[in-house]
Amino acid sequence: PPVFAIRCTKRLLDRSRLPFAVASAPTTTVLGDWYANILITRPQHLVLCISEKTLLPVVVTAKDLKALPSRLTKALEDMLGRIGVPQSLVHAEVREMSESYFAKTESRKVLGSLNDFMFHLQDGCASDTFLSLEERAMKLANMPSGAIEFAFPSEQTLSLFQAKQAIEAAQSAA
Repeated sequence: PPVFAIRCTKRLLDRSRLPFAVASAPTTTVLGDWYANILITRPQHLVLCISEKTLLPVVVTAKDLKALPSRLTKALEDMLGRIGVPQSLVHAEVREMSESYFAKTESRKVLGSLNDFMFHLQDGCASDTFLSLEERAMKLANMPSGAIEFAFPSEQTLSLFQAKQAIEAAQSAA
């Protein structure tokens, strides 16, 4: 069945009291699991989520954290469309995100990138108060990241989906 994990930082798990799984099911999404951390700001608290495979960031509000999977999925759908992923692939990824579970973080590399993005998001919240959550996420998506050879998460994501599309086309032609 389609499934993915939201790998929460200790801070987010402690704050939310979300139930988390110890044993994990393999992720079926193109973008892998999602790492999440909470940012306490005014006027609203935010959750920054990044894709395990491409570090693509998505920013959502922190209200009702039990609904985080559906808000993440909706925000990701918008972000993928914004960066140019074909709609058929966007819909396929959203379908694969129909089931989720909360878990602890595993990758120190992804966690380091999440912390780096948290710093930039916090700085942006203080200085760019007029930006929407989508605009904040897009600014982060267009920042080079050392964890992915100084590529942009938005470009890495688009390349990953283009590769998936090419593989599927080759398989259907064979």
